[in-house]
Amino acid sequence: MSQCSIDRPPTPTNADAGRAADVARALTVVAGRTPWTSTCLAQALAGARLLHSTGLTATITLGVAKRGPGSLRGDPMLAHAWLDHGDVTLTGGAQELRFLPVGRFLG
Repeated sequence: MSQCSIDRPPTPTNADAGRAADVARALTVVAGRTPWTSTCLAQALAGARLLHSTGLTATITLGVAKRGPGSLRGDPMLAHAWLDHGDVTLTGGAQELRFLPVGRFLG
């Protein structure tokens, strides 16, 4: 990724959104079949690479949240990464709203 920002890029065209959706579907299928845990960051990085290889822009967003009270883990913070193409979230979107973005990496 080449640039860090907090702003989101504009909405993609319909054709680009369709290609980006194909990448998102492929990531979902592959992530469920790897012999390792496909973390949100790994999926976002792989997706950004796939989008870039097809000539599309990608934005990886890193966010943080406080862990809830009564947690079994001692770590007070949670981190999450998600991948966007324009204003469309391709990976990690189910968790996105719980996290405060701390950086967006455009490429």
